[in-house]
Amino acid sequence: MAAKKVPRATLGEILAFCKSKGVALSDDAIDLLRKKLDEEPVSKPTLKKSKFLSSNPLAKQVIDLVMVRRADRIKEIAESNPLLKMIDDKRKELGADHQTLEIPMSPELRKVFFDESKWQPYQLFLGLPAKGRIVKVIEEAFKDMPFIGFLRSEGGQTNLYSTSRIMNADDLENVKYFRLKEGVFQYEIDEIEQYEKGYYDYIMHFHDKT
Repeated sequence: MAAKKVPRATLGEILAFCKSKGVALSDDAIDLLRKKLDEEPVSKPTLKKSKFLSSNPLAKQVIDLVMVRRADRIKEIAESNPLLKMIDDKRKELGADHQTLEIPMSPELRKVFFDESKWQPYQLFLGLPAKGRIVKVIEEAFKDMPFIGFLRSEGGQTNLYSTSRIMNADDLENVKYFRLKEGVFQYEIDEIEQYEKGYYDYIMHFHDKT
């Protein structure tokens, strides 16, 4: 019986998937990816599963919980290993510790993120508070892949911070913004402020600039 031939995912399809997740590769990175795909091709079914896992709320939560446990194990190993601790201390001493450990969104923030009753439409022309604004962003081309962002006015333009990059909001097309609904009672107002701070800290964890 002849082996079933599985179609390969093209470089363009993989780059489109990366772009949908807010990841833009440099020309050098694309060349490296192309060489890697020549050595280890990615099948279309694998890419399809990756798209599902990255967009399905339940799958995301499962992956996040796994990554939290994995990060905890790595931290325990690093803290108990004198050699790794010495290397880490040396990197900090040399000022080379600029890379941020990628962390998942907390279960509480993730629950609020996917609760549509917590969000309302927001338009940029309404103006931004001086401290900026937390928003949920939905791109028309990728409706099933919303992401959390932070809008802030800087240098005469409005920048949108996500966990992967900083973008000029004016350059984004066919994008819808949603902000957290304002509370009526004090405990609701305090709760919203707590959520906004949580999202802000989560996003800025991925950036040197705070």
